[in-house]
Amino acid sequence: MLSACANLAAICMYAKCGDVDSATMTFKEIKNPDIVSWSVMISSNAQHGCAKEALELFEMMRDSGITPNHITFVGVLVACSHEGLVEEGLRYLEVMKKDHGITPNVKHSACMVDLLGLAGRLAEAEIFIMNSGFKGDPVMWRSLLSACRVHKATGIGKHVAERVIALEPEASASYVLLFNIYKEAGIQMPATKIRNLMKDRGVKKEPGLSWMEVGNVVHSFVVGDKSHPNSQVIYLKLEEMLEKIKKLDYVDEKPVSDASEPMHNDNSMVNYHS
Repeated sequence: MLSACANLAAICMYAKCGDVDSATMTFKEIKNPDIVSWSVMISSNAQHGCAKEALELFEMMRDSGITPNHITFVGVLVACSHEGLVEEGLRYLEVMKKDHGITPNVKHSACMVDLLGLAGRLAEAEIFIMNSGFKGDPVMWRSLLSACRVHKATGIGKHVAERVIALEPEASASYVLLFNIYKEAGIQMPATKIRNLMKDRGVKKEPGLSWMEVGNVVHSFVVGDKSHPNSQVIYLKLEEMLEKIKKLDYVDEKPVSDASEPMHNDNSMVNYHS
């Protein structure tokens, strides 16, 4: 039988590996789980898409007489966000404030913005940010900007992007998000202006990297990378896989250009992405 500390370490290990079932089995071995153990389990389930289980665990914890803390409520709100449970999320936020006297921090607030934004309640999300006490935090606005892209809300997206760019003029993410909002809406002129603005300000997007470990050697790749000594063999295999995909009648979504790169008329950059 493992000690409580060892059990907790095992739960964390399983959770980080995405093995929620093993984490749950280990959790059940703890005779009297404390707030830390409960919070880890709630957060683990929430992060891996098991929102229902996370919320059930929260209610079980409360029934057992354990008082939740600010970390517990982050897990609860993440669960609500992943499942799109807007009303439940708002209710739990009120429970946190009124029943437990916990003042929402930036993490709680970011979860609520994400929850409202993904549900398409963009105006509410903006009002929430303005009243949260964290309206100067670019992460909050960028979360809303991402939701604007999901819901193709070009008007509010432009307004939100201006705010976050003013807060972080050197960060590329906001420029790229706004660029993609315009591109996906088929509005070419503003998209071009965003790309030119990035060039004028010297803002560059960090290339996305993928890592693969083979035989204790870590290989890294970027989009269209040909630096690997076996790149010719890799691309031949990729072409073979793409041909098989075409035979399955798979259709690519229309690729969206990177705001910091020239536009491409074919799917090669998408197919050879890292």
